[in-house]
Amino acid sequence: MSNDLATTLHGIVDRVGTELILPGSGVPPIKFMPLAPLQRQIRGLFPGTRGISAEVIRKCLEHAKLGPHQAVTMAKLVTDASGNTGLVLDLDRPLKPGEKFQWIVMRGYFVERGEVLQRTMYLPPLSSVMDLSPPNAVPRDDELRGELAAIARVWQPSAASQSAARTALQLITAITKQRLPGMGVTVEVFGSRRYGLCKSSSDIDLVMHLDPVYKRRPTDMAIIGPMLRNALRRMAEFGMVVWLGHARVPIIKFTFVHEGVEYEGDISFNNDLGPTKTRMLQAYMRVDPRVRPFMMLLKHWGDVRHITNSNVLNSFGLMMMGLAFLIDRRVVPPLQLLATLESTAHAPGYIPEVFAPGAPEVGAYSQHRCICSYDDLPEHNVDGHECYYFCDEDALDRWQSLSKTPVYALLYE
Repeated sequence: MSNDLATTLHGIVDRVGTELILPGSGVPPIKFMPLAPLQRQIRGLFPGTRGISAEVIRKCLEHAKLGPHQAVTMAKLVTDASGNTGLVLDLDRPLKPGEKFQWIVMRGYFVERGEVLQRTMYLPPLSSVMDLSPPNAVPRDDELRGELAAIARVWQPSAASQSAARTALQLITAITKQRLPGMGVTVEVFGSRRYGLCKSSSDIDLVMHLDPVYKRRPTDMAIIGPMLRNALRRMAEFGMVVWLGHARVPIIKFTFVHEGVEYEGDISFNNDLGPTKTRMLQAYMRVDPRVRPFMMLLKHWGDVRHITNSNVLNSFGLMMMGLAFLIDRRVVPPLQLLATLESTAHAPGYIPEVFAPGAPEVGAYSQHRCICSYDDLPEHNVDGHECYYFCDEDALDRWQSLSKTPVYALLYE
C-alpha cells in the first residue's frame, strides 16, 4: 500500500469512524478509535507528551471511560531502509526517506509495562486481498443461514409499520382529492418500503402525481403545496408538516402517528425518477433470488457502521455499488444493456445468455446499444435522465445465472 493511499484511508476513517463487530455470539460491538482524535486528550492529560506510547493510550481510554476491550487503535509497523522494523503508535509521525510501513489494528489489550498484549492484526496492502477466494463456508452453512434469517427479521417492517404506510397513503390521497376536485391525483409508495428492504422505523416515502393543467390553468405548486400542507396540519394523525417549495423536487416533509408510534415521511411531487429507480431495483431482485439478501446484507453492513447517511453515502448509492458488483460477478445480467422485444428477433420472454463462455465483457459496448444485438436501446427519458432497463417480467423469471456462488461468499468478496 502506498503511503499516499494509506494516508487517504486514514483520513476517511478518522472522519467517519466505524464499529467492528467481532465474530461469535454475545460479543458487543467494538468501537473504532483512530489515534488522531486522541491527540487533544493526550495534550490535556499529559502536557509536553510528544509520542504516543501504549501506556499513554491505555490511560486515555480509561479517561474516556472506554475500557481496553472496548476500543481499537490503529498504528503502523515501520521498516527503514536497513530493514529494521519498529511499532509507531503516533500516526502523525512522517515517514523518513526509504521507510515503508504496514497498517496494524490493535485491540486495546495492554500489559502493565505498556507492551501490546496479543490481539494484533496486520492489514495487508489492498492489492493483495482483491483476488482472495472466500473461505470454505460449507461447514457453517446452517449457522450462516440462521444469521441471515435473523438479519432479515430486522429488515422486514412489522405489520403495524406496513399498516402505518398504507394509512398515510390513503389519508393523503383522500385529502388531496377532496381539496382538488376534478384533478387527476395518484399517490404511491417508492423507495425501500416499496421493494421491501426497510426497518419498521424507516421513512414513508411517497410520490404524488398531479395533472399538469387544473381548471384550465397550469398546475401551480406554489399554491397547491402550501394548501396541502395546511390541510394535513389540521388532521390529528399528522404532527410536523413542512413545505419545501424551493427544493429541486418540491416536497412536503411530515410526521405521522399510527397506533401510538411516530413515523417520518415525505411527499415529493411529479418525481418520476424515484419510482423508476425503485422499479429497476425490483427487476434486479426478480432476476436472481440472491440479489435481495445480498442487498439486505449490504444495507445492514452500512447501517451498523454508520456509513449510509447523507454525509457519506446514501443507501441507494451503496446498493448501486453492490449491483455493479453482482453484474461483474455475472450473478445478474446488465438490464440497462439488454434490448426489448422490439429490437430483437427472438421469441417473447427471451433473455440472451450474455454471460456465456466467450461472451464479450459488459463494458465492451456503448451504454446506448444492446450488448447482444448491438441495436440502439429504446429511449426512456425520465426527468432528463436516460433510465431504460429491460423489464419483461416473464423473461426475468426465467433467467438462470451460471454463477452459483452463495450470498455470504458474495458478501465476503
